[in-house]
Amino acid sequence: MYRGMLPEGYSILDNLNTLGVKSNDIDYVLLTHLHSDHVSGLKHLLDAKKILTGELEWKAANKKIGYIKTMWEGAPIETFHLKDIPYGPFNKGLDLFGDGTLYLIHTPGHTDGMFSVLVKMNVGWLLLASDVGYSKESWTQMILPGVTTNKSYARRSLEWVRDFSSREDCIQVIANHDPFIKPKIIE
Repeated sequence: MYRGMLPEGYSILDNLNTLGVKSNDIDYVLLTHLHSDHVSGLKHLLDAKKILTGELEWKAANKKIGYIKTMWEGAPIETFHLKDIPYGPFNKGLDLFGDGTLYLIHTPGHTDGMFSVLVKMNVGWLLLASDVGYSKESWTQMILPGVTTNKSYARRSLEWVRDFSSREDCIQVIANHDPFIKPKIIE
């Protein structure tokens, strides 16, 4: 149905090599959702210390259409249960380290179990919005993703991203498919 295109030098393996990082140096691989454009390079990360996705996403991806299960077949993927957290459209997710520095925010709609990543930086919050929207225009103009499993949840998740992006302590929101975001290291 779709033919993915990845420019030369942009693959997971290319980026690891450019950064001089071996996959077994990586503590966490966070799979926000299991669509093929987000897991196609997983085979290059199999010896990371932990590969994690949400339990809801794992269940949906293993029983619904729209996923290519062979892309994660045999991968040591662990799942997490949703817990109450202070952020997100449903206030559900996971405080990954238990110290309020990195939250996996339940932001369903594009998929049943998708999450976004909220990172506490020195000067505020960085929100990695996954596919809640495909670019900044998504939340500024309330444009839902082209693919949704639940439009109501997708709208609620996108509204939360929009509202969070306007906070004074939000330094940036990044969507996975935003063509205006250039590769960089954020520290």
